Amino acid sequence: MNFQRRAIGQTDANSNAELRGIGDVVERFRLRNLEPSLTACRELVKENAPLDVAVLGQFKSGKSSLLNALVGDDLLPVGVVPVTTVVTRLSAGPGPLSMPDTPAVPSAVVTFLDGRVEPVSRAHIADFVAEARNPGNERRVACVDIATPALVELGGLRLVDTPGLGSILAQNTQSTQAWLPHVAVALVLISADRPLSDEDRTLLAAVRTHAPRVAVILSKSDLLSEEQYAEVEAFVRTGLKRQGLDDGTPVLRFSTRQETPRWVEALLQELLLPVARQVEAERERTLRHKLAALARACREYLSVALRAAERADEQRAALKTAVLNEAVRESVIRDELSLTAQRLIGATRSAFEERFKPRQAALADLLVRRAADELAGWRGNLAVQRQRFEDWLHAELLRELTAESQTVSPLARQLVDQAQERFARLVEAFRDRLSRNMDQALGIKLSPLRWETHPANEVAPPIAVGKVFDIQIDLLWFLLPMPLLGRLFHGHFRRKIPWEVEKNLSRLAADWSDAARVAIAGLHQQAFALVQAEIAAMNDVLSVQRDDAGVIRAELSRIEHAAEAAGQTRKPATEDAT
Repeated sequence: MNFQRRAIGQTDANSNAELRGIGDVVERFRLRNLEPSLTACRELVKENAPLDVAVLGQFKSGKSSLLNALVGDDLLPVGVVPVTTVVTRLSAGPGPLSMPDTPAVPSAVVTFLDGRVEPVSRAHIADFVAEARNPGNERRVACVDIATPALVELGGLRLVDTPGLGSILAQNTQSTQAWLPHVAVALVLISADRPLSDEDRTLLAAVRTHAPRVAVILSKSDLLSEEQYAEVEAFVRTGLKRQGLDDGTPVLRFSTRQETPRWVEALLQELLLPVARQVEAERERTLRHKLAALARACREYLSVALRAAERADEQRAALKTAVLNEAVRESVIRDELSLTAQRLIGATRSAFEERFKPRQAALADLLVRRAADELAGWRGNLAVQRQRFEDWLHAELLRELTAESQTVSPLARQLVDQAQERFARLVEAFRDRLSRNMDQALGIKLSPLRWETHPANEVAPPIAVGKVFDIQIDLLWFLLPMPLLGRLFHGHFRRKIPWEVEKNLSRLAADWSDAARVAIAGLHQQAFALVQAEIAAMNDVLSVQRDDAGVIRAELSRIEHAAEAAGQTRKPATEDAT
């Protein structure tokens, strides 16, 4: 099979012309909100540009496990809590060879946000990808690229593992959101035990804007019987139809616990291999899909600019005042968003404390009973037993509070989801007011403003067990005969447990509250940035001069032509390219 990719000079000439025209409009009118999509299109026409196949979904839906199954190797870290913290990309490659006769092994390269590039061994991939080893992306990693010979049959494709959506680490949210415009083929993982939630529907709608090919992967299907799976699949297909996605969108089954090779082979044969065998046509199809969306957005802005340019100077000034009036002024929207953020953030601490408080007495009683059983068999002087008790209590608290932390994760997600919904309503209200002003002044109705943001990951509870004694009484261990006084000191040990439980539950509530506050603040910043970009774009298009009218008509005509051409997406053949 031939997996050669065409260079930029071989790319469809019409698509290149359309891209240049749209790029001119975006840059001339400073449409910053369209720049990510424009950049993605430009990446597609570069020489040997890979076609990005993204694995997307809610946190812990099994994205990393699916990719590991596809390559037949545990390259990506997985765990019982959400793991992936940065975008990780896998593509075909020989990997480094230590000797001519040595089998190829995967190699990895880390790209940092400041542009630095650093090769790493596969043993250290998790140091940059996993949340536990790179908390909050403190290493400032942009992405990790892994080359593996296991993907040789998928030459031309790049499989992308993304941070999970729908938990509470804001940097994961932003990295996934910023990368969405680059998606060419989207594999949306939906857990078979909770199919097609509101978050799944939102994700499918957002991805469809960017990717011409979308497939739904029902993960964890081993949890269902054949009859149950049939019901879930039918439910999903009905939901896709309501989303306007019932256009041949594949719904595939997957499990990493049962019959994994069967599901891997089905995914390869039904989707990935056909795409790889016609990668040139797929790249063109993807480019046209993205250009069509860009053309529609540009056409709307140009229509506004043309109406403004056709007016006299004094009319144009009045027009700008009418459209960008007090109701949509940046300072007004900023205050609305800030007040909402303050209310939401202010409620986080009490919400977590109320969730943890009822568990305090039961957890303390549990650990006191365990301590009584544990202490009965201990021997040694006071210093030895004190240290042993502190180590034991630390381990017990870490285990129990980690479990408690996981049970409160849905509350954190609920708080952040509520914040996202509130901010989204404010953004929509801003756009509605702006559209109403535009309709009254120019007779143009603006399309809804889509806010593509997804909050993201759990935090490990920081367990900090204090000293059992306020003074170093164990320094006098040689004066304190434990055979006689052991029960007295053991009683003191047990009496310390309720205080340690209360202190650490309070600390855990504070840490969850801080994490939720950071996520809510991040959503606040994203919402305001979107509003600022829209106001700036409208200000620019309403500030054009009468002399610009001819240029705008020409650009609008070219964009109209581009929209028609880009909408005629070529469907690639399904036969192998040889």
